[in-house]
Amino acid sequence: MSLLRFGGWANLAIAAGHLVALGWAWTVFRWVDIEEPMHDLADQNAALPYLLTLFVAAFFLIFGLYALSAAGDLRRLLPLEAGGSPRSQRLRRGDACERTLTPRTWWTHTAPLP
Repeated sequence: MSLLRFGGWANLAIAAGHLVALGWAWTVFRWVDIEEPMHDLADQNAALPYLLTLFVAAFFLIFGLYALSAAGDLRRLLPLEAGGSPRSQRLRRGDACERTLTPRTWWTHTAPLP
């Protein structure tokens, strides 16, 4: 098992753990010693500790899916398939626009003016 595949599955397990822990949120917050900051958040709005936990779970879920995608276990996800901006795609294909500096013309743009 590659490290990328292992990391992807570990991230998915952590995301699932966050979702399961929502059932016993305050007990888990006490276990991991973040009960006081979560009480401060709950003083502002009672839903904030739960929303923060959902946000963290979504974060781990997205990174786990992208790791599994990069390992080849899932289909390629959109940003990996797109390969960046249209300009970077043109650079990789070799048909970059005229303003792109090539190794032959680079020295003319860095030479001091007479």
